[in-house]
Amino acid sequence: MSRPVVLLTDFGTRDPFAGIMKCAIHRHAPRSTVIDLSHDIPPQDVRAAVVVLEDSLPHLPDDAVVCVVVDPGVGTGRRALLAVSGTRTFIAPDNGVLTPVLQGSGVSLRTIAAFGPIAPDRSATFHGRDVFAPAAALVARGDDHLRFTTPFEGSPVTAPLPEVRPEGSALRLTIVGTDRFGNCATNLRRSEAEPWVTTEPVRMSIGREHVAGLSRTYADVPPERPVLYFDSAGRLAIGVNGGSAAQRFSLSPGAEVLLERGD
Repeated sequence: MSRPVVLLTDFGTRDPFAGIMKCAIHRHAPRSTVIDLSHDIPPQDVRAAVVVLEDSLPHLPDDAVVCVVVDPGVGTGRRALLAVSGTRTFIAPDNGVLTPVLQGSGVSLRTIAAFGPIAPDRSATFHGRDVFAPAAALVARGDDHLRFTTPFEGSPVTAPLPEVRPEGSALRLTIVGTDRFGNCATNLRRSEAEPWVTTEPVRMSIGREHVAGLSRTYADVPPERPVLYFDSAGRLAIGVNGGSAAQRFSLSPGAEVLLERGD
């Protein structure tokens, strides 16, 4: 019985890198289903991978082998990490991309070592093919990962998202992601925002502009008007009905906005 392999990379789809990784997985675990979570993480953007992984965790198969390859340090001394969290296994470079997993409890860590099909010296620039994909395939087909891992020493690298900062009676938020529609997600989740966001009038200040009121969906406001809402991942987000908040407000990850009480 093979486990599904979930891929998250910054390889894009123009080049063959993602496809070659899938070929490597198929070579060693031909019965495994491969799920493309995304290959459009911005190049070398570890923080963007953290956001996507964090928002996707509740939806991954319980027995998934999750392989994350956003690896600006490929070919250097950075370690290759295998983490077991519950019934899932995560494989990635030790550079912070697994932060949402590492922040959980009961996580077991190992370092991936060269073994049989795992050949880090084959290419210094494509460990997705030569290290991470083979390791994911071996786990997916049922091999004991202790055969090709060693005890993990020290602390793993983490890349936590910015924290929400109180500012008087307001909250200073950070944009942590934008999607292809131009919706801009913040680091404030619904569970952290309640009760005052849902029981009192609020407005988002973006530079000199304001978005007032909390809506359920885009069509709650007229076309081309901005909207403040909780997105499908439970993050407070800014959108535009039929348009792009990222373009309208010149927002990108790392930008700060202010959530205030009042109309």
